[in-house]
This record gives sequence, structure tokens and C-alpha cells, in this order.
Amino acid sequence: MGDNKKFAGAKVLFIIDPLPKLHPERDTSLGMMRAVHDLGGAVFTCEQNQLSRREYGGFQAVLQHIQYQGDGINDFSAAPPSVMGLSDFAAIFMRKDPPMDKDFFMTCLILAEIQKTGVKVYNPPKTLLEHNEKLFALSFPQFIPQTVIAADRDTLREFVETQGQAVLKPIDAMGGTGIFLVEKGDPNLDVIWETLTNRGKVHIIAQEFLPGVKKGDMRVVVFNGEPYPHMLARIPKDGNIRANTAAGGGFDVRPITPVEDKIAREVGKVLKAEGIVLAGLDIIGDRLTEINITSPTGLRLIGDAIGRNISLDLMQSF
Repeated sequence: MGDNKKFAGAKVLFIIDPLPKLHPERDTSLGMMRAVHDLGGAVFTCEQNQLSRREYGGFQAVLQHIQYQGDGINDFSAAPPSVMGLSDFAAIFMRKDPPMDKDFFMTCLILAEIQKTGVKVYNPPKTLLEHNEKLFALSFPQFIPQTVIAADRDTLREFVETQGQAVLKPIDAMGGTGIFLVEKGDPNLDVIWETLTNRGKVHIIAQEFLPGVKKGDMRVVVFNGEPYPHMLARIPKDGNIRANTAAGGGFDVRPITPVEDKIAREVGKVLKAEGIVLAGLDIIGDRLTEINITSPTGLRLIGDAIGRNISLDLMQSF
């Protein structure tokens, strides 16, 4: 246990996907929950549809109290659900995975109202609403690859023809879902456009293909504006451009280099100003491709490799 007293005796809520769906060996939320417990806090979970507001103005949720029996991250049991008020909670961590759909949007609006009552919410719901993870990187044009946002087929085709190779991907997905590598003259471009844009109704991202992805798509975690000194290098399988571990990519853990450190510190200034306590930057070569702020992952894989509980480091950084 660390010497941080912030969570001692405090009730802390994690809004997550259903517990059985969380990966027991690598899920960052589970690591954060255990860290709160080890720092003396009481851990509760709920799903986003379990939040509500009472008629006399108080907010509540159907919660499960997470109780730990051993020393491991997964040595816990979930008590039967019960309704509890949220006014005396010290913090709420919004850790629901994308997509940022209508339900996610409404949950953030509710959390923004809860925040007005004095309950701390991380990452701030206003920031989650204002910054899409795929588009946030556009705020740092000096670091990003050549990028087009469009729904129009001709605009996307022109970009592919100009680049020779381009990656097309949806704006609201995660884990490598819906990513296509398209080449100049590709006969599949029309059907890919139809699939991703719903025939021109939905905007997508087109980016220049970065060959450096074969050497690793780097996940750099940033705590309160400061890059962690080790990063997760995600390596695509042979014949695949997707490096995401959720898409079957391999990984190793490396110290960050001056390239990643420079990008992360510049981005970190904005993250800290926005109140973002945890972010995951995706960097290929010297290019920033995404800024993940909804439910960034990688902490446990990095920590396991270097023999350190960096979920605890995160919680002690508050």
C-alpha cells in the first residue's frame, strides 16, 4: 500500500462494462479498482444505465460493492446490487468503453450534472463530450500524419490516389475494429466506402499509411499530463496492419524514447489543462494517431513487464 491518503475511507464508483466482460488478465479498470482498495477506499461499480436522479434532486445508482479477499487484482467478489445515493462519493471514474453512442453521450450529460454537486468525475464528462479520441489528435497538427475527415466518396478516393496507400477507419470504434488499408486503384474502395460511411452518411478518417507500424504502434500512457517512462509497443501479426492487442497483435514493453516523450509532454500540457487524469497516446514512428481518453488501457501489461503496479502509481499521482 502506498502512502497516499486521498482515498482512505472514501467511496469510489467505477462506471464500467459488465464485470464478466472485462479481461481478467489485462483490464485497466480492474487494476485501478484494486489500487483504490489498497489505498483504503471502498470500491463500487455500476453500468451506465444504472444511474438515475431522484425527484427531490439527488443522484443515485444501482451499485455493487466490490470486496477483496486476497492480494490479487482479481481476488474480489461483487455484493448483490443495491440502490445508493452518490452525494457522499469522493470520485466517479467513467470507464465505459467506446463506441461513444447515444447512451454514452447521455451518461456524460448526467455525470456533468452530478459533477455540479461536488462529486469529482474522471475523466471530466465535458471533456469526453468535446473530444473524440480519433479527432482530438487534430489539435496537434505538427505531430499527426496526413489526415482527411470525410463522408464523400470522391474526397476519400482523391486522398487515397494522392497518398498511394491510406488507412480508412471509423471515428467511433475501438480495438482495431473497422480498419482498412486501401491502395491506389483498389477495386474494393467503393464497397469499403459504402460499409464505413453508410453510403456517404457517416464521416470517417483517412490517414496516410505509416510503414513504421510494422515496428510497433506505441501506447504511451499519460498521468496528469506526465508521460509514464515505459510504453507498450503493439506489433501487428504477419499480414495484418492492426497492432491492437484486441485484434490479435503481439506486444512488448520498452522505455519511451525522446520522440514519444516530446509528443507526450506537448499533448500532456493540454490534457492537464482539460483535467484529464489518464490518457493513452498512440504513436507510430514520430506521428501521433490517437488520443484515448474514454477508457485508456495498457497499464497492467506495462506494469507486469516491469514488475511494478502502475495502477497504484496512477492513483498516487492525484
